[in-house]
Amino acid sequence: GEWIQIAKIKDFDASKSREYILEHKDYPDWPVSLMLVEKEGEYFCYLNKCPHAGHPLNLERDKFLGPEETDIICRSHGARFSIDTGECFFGPCIDKSLVGLKIKVESEYIFLSDSDFSQKAERYIF
Repeated sequence: GEWIQIAKIKDFDASKSREYILEHKDYPDWPVSLMLVEKEGEYFCYLNKCPHAGHPLNLERDKFLGPEETDIICRSHGARFSIDTGECFFGPCIDKSLVGLKIKVESEYIFLSDSDFSQKAERYIF
């Protein structure tokens, strides 16, 4: 399958979490927000949509982590999610999960699987 370059590793020097907006080819009027999170040199990518009420998790750009930067936090109702698995362990959507996206790291870039994104992005839009 195809891979889309979405980020540079050095984007994470200043912040451990970043927001990226992508266009879905079938729905060009509905941009899709993703979050990329770095934890101990590993990278995790999720759709930026809380499974509780369907809102984006952040209120400010790139701000997805709690104060200790050990978990992802939804700023609307305080749900907290594991960075590694996307699973909610605290708050209003316990045992639900963020929608994870397949990525790979090559040299200094992070790539997103186009087929995985195309398939899962509909869950963001609808």
